[in-house]
Amino acid sequence: MPTIHVSDLAACVRRLTDSKEGFGSKQYFFAVDQCTANTQTEIMKAISTKLGSGAIKTVALSEVVQEDWSEMLCLNVQLRTSPEFLNM
Repeated sequence: MPTIHVSDLAACVRRLTDSKEGFGSKQYFFAVDQCTANTQTEIMKAISTKLGSGAIKTVALSEVVQEDWSEMLCLNVQLRTSPEFLNM
């Protein structure tokens, strides 16, 4: 679940509005939710409450790393920084 800290989002918006190109040459979409959860645990609890029973369980990585299904949770994602976040 992608998230961005509000200060990073604000810096990105400021950089976009201050740029020489301005908003005229490109379109930008910002998705904002009204979630008040601010930790991963709170986010998972909110998802569990809306989609299930609301129950969550915190487990140590060492407890699940050897499970057959644990490899499905690993991603080999290559990310690059958006130009708007460079030189911040």
